Amino acid sequence: LVGNGCSMVTLCYLRRYLTFCQELFRDYAGRNFTLSAEVVSFLGALNQILKRHRRLLGGKIADVDRRRIVDDLGAAGSEYRQRIYTAGFSQRKTPIAGQQLLDFFASALEWTNHSIHTNRRPDGLYHSYNLIRLDDRKALPIRRLYEMLEGQVAVLSSGHLSAEESLILLAALKRSAM
Repeated sequence: LVGNGCSMVTLCYLRRYLTFCQELFRDYAGRNFTLSAEVVSFLGALNQILKRHRRLLGGKIADVDRRRIVDDLGAAGSEYRQRIYTAGFSQRKTPIAGQQLLDFFASALEWTNHSIHTNRRPDGLYHSYNLIRLDDRKALPIRRLYEMLEGQVAVLSSGHLSAEESLILLAALKRSAM
């Protein structure tokens, strides 16, 4: 969504991609890969942030904590972009272990799964899109939008739901106004 939107649809498709990457690299955990030094540094920063805030995955994430996470991730992204815009890529290549990539994919999947899970609605459907309020520098509240079909399709194809959860969603979809 333009501006202050958060797409659960996109997150569901990102989950599929992360799962694909995890499966692709699973047999290469002991192998080293060569990436640009800047990308290796950026991946490391992202993984460190996700792991530092991991304790929050045990329940509902408060607006204040959500703001901290987003600010930390945004700062890492800004630092990465600033280095690239200022100096370009250094042409230096850095080895990264396949296991490090797998660790990153696993960490990102934990956060993705948590977000999908917490976007389950009381009626059994899933939120498709959310809006965030950026005017508060200390908190990041979320407002849910009405139910939409593309969110149900995305969560069904994400691989997150078990067969039983998929049937529950399909029954909820049948009962819904859609």
